Amino acid sequence: MLVGPVLNAVPSLGEEWAWRGWLLPALTDSHGPLIALPLSGVAWGLWHSPLTLLGYNYPVLGPWAGAYFTGFCILGGLVLGWLRLRSNSVWPAVVGHGAMNASAPAILLLGDAKAEPNVVVAGLTGLVGWALLALLVVLLYRFWPIRAGRPARVDTI
Repeated sequence: MLVGPVLNAVPSLGEEWAWRGWLLPALTDSHGPLIALPLSGVAWGLWHSPLTLLGYNYPVLGPWAGAYFTGFCILGGLVLGWLRLRSNSVWPAVVGHGAMNASAPAILLLGDAKAEPNVVVAGLTGLVGWALLALLVVLLYRFWPIRAGRPARVDTI
């Protein structure tokens, strides 16, 4: 759990460079953070939809898998977007994305070896994870609000 976020930051860099480094500041400029943050999460989720529809995250959901994972991406994107806008740097979001990717398979390691986990409910991308992410979003935005001002463009970081 300590090494995973750093190792997973490498493949997460490309996504975060695009979603939180370029798209989020562009949407924030045109629509403000209240619209930009969830909208960038929707874009992130739709981008994952082809892989998710092939059964990658939720093999039991069929065609609903893309919409379900988009819900996770909105909540996860609010956390990663907060990191991006609060720090004015893409790097905390890169490491945060790496941490999410590193912790997601923990359900397989910590669960019952004889019974496959219900990934719709359990784990970071399941309803339990959604609830924890929603609580984290409320705490972050309530007690450490995003600083006013224009976020730095990714090419200036």
